[in-house]
Amino acid sequence: ASAFVLERDAAVAARGMQPLAEVLHAAYANSAYHATRLQGDSIADFMAEVLTAVDASLQQPRAQWAKRCLFMSHETYTPARGGSADTEVAALRRGFGTAVNDVLIANTKGYTGHPMGATFEDVLCIKGLQRQTVPAIANLTDVDPAFADLRFAAGGAIDADVALRFGAGFGSQIAMVAYRRRAQEEARVVDPAAYDAFLAAMAERPGAQLRVHRRLLCIAEQGGGAAAELGLPSLQTQGQKPAAVAASAAAEAAQAPAAPAMAAAATPGDPAALEKELIDLFAQETGYEPADLVVDQHLEADLGIDSVKQAEIYVLIQQRYGLPAAATPAASGLSTIAAIAALVAAHRMPAAAAPLRPAPAVQPLQPAQAPALPPTVAAIPSVLAAASPPPAAAAPSPTVTLEVVQQLFADHTGYDLAELEPDHALEADLGIDS
Repeated sequence: ASAFVLERDAAVAARGMQPLAEVLHAAYANSAYHATRLQGDSIADFMAEVLTAVDASLQQPRAQWAKRCLFMSHETYTPARGGSADTEVAALRRGFGTAVNDVLIANTKGYTGHPMGATFEDVLCIKGLQRQTVPAIANLTDVDPAFADLRFAAGGAIDADVALRFGAGFGSQIAMVAYRRRAQEEARVVDPAAYDAFLAAMAERPGAQLRVHRRLLCIAEQGGGAAAELGLPSLQTQGQKPAAVAASAAAEAAQAPAAPAMAAAATPGDPAALEKELIDLFAQETGYEPADLVVDQHLEADLGIDSVKQAEIYVLIQQRYGLPAAATPAASGLSTIAAIAALVAAHRMPAAAAPLRPAPAVQPLQPAQAPALPPTVAAIPSVLAAASPPPAAAAPSPTVTLEVVQQLFADHTGYDLAELEPDHALEADLGIDS
């Protein structure tokens, strides 16, 4: 995720830093023309006003800065009935005249789809200007003949000082932001003494140091390091060799609380201590208070710990307790801390010892819930049917197996069977998330 702070130039200078970019002009309009369609003339008039404001800010002829202009478009193609792309190009031609051929046109929707309530395009404008590179327009293989004379981003290095971001929305809404490049490199500290004074004022004490805690930049209560020692590119001083990342990592590791040592792990016969270890691990990795982590609560449904974070924690559990790959919480489909503790205990105990607590049994679906399974598909795991494996010679019928799996997905997702195409990707095509 990316977020940008909009502030006055003087505020950035006061802490001894260089801003990423400058907002030259921003404007919004709504012609109230149509619920879904755009009115070409009103958009062309609106864009002309924005370009005139940019002329005034840059104090340059438009034909001059057009050579170093990146235009971030809203739409990526022109439907037969006309659309945003056609309207945008018409407005660009009217606004730039013959200089329109010098403007570099980019777009990201071929990579991201159409976001709602968020913008990737402004990120690309700001960081693209800083790094002087933008990605190619995805899948641009058949350029509209009406656009043949235009410059489209092919990926790689660019030469741009100005970026124009155009956005359109339902109800004939349109918006534009014009950015000017300010940051010339990743390092953005220009006055280390001013930055140190800024930190001292924020901490209300002289000599304040920084630390990174779970990817969050913090003022250290004790210890810490100077900005240039953290290994963060933006906090390096311009013109100086960056501090060694290895030294930064060592400093951060010294500040971080030590992970529970393997030698201090709970003994096989101490279930309470094992559950406490796991609670502490989940608390450390999620930011929860240990008291908030109830061992019988579902990790995602009750605690909001998503599958990505769970996967990260499961790797730590596997490493800490030496679980085999086939017996990790992820492979076992476990969803509570209590169940994970039972799994860990089962693999750490002597064979004769009793388990920590019985792992929740996977109950077979009742006949009313599951489709009847012919003998040829009795090899489906017990989560579908508690049947014995068939003889080795009796191979399952692919057609019947497919029907069973489709029915299972339909039952759990709400899809109609007819909508579940076997070749569709579960997430990309059907939207069934991980």
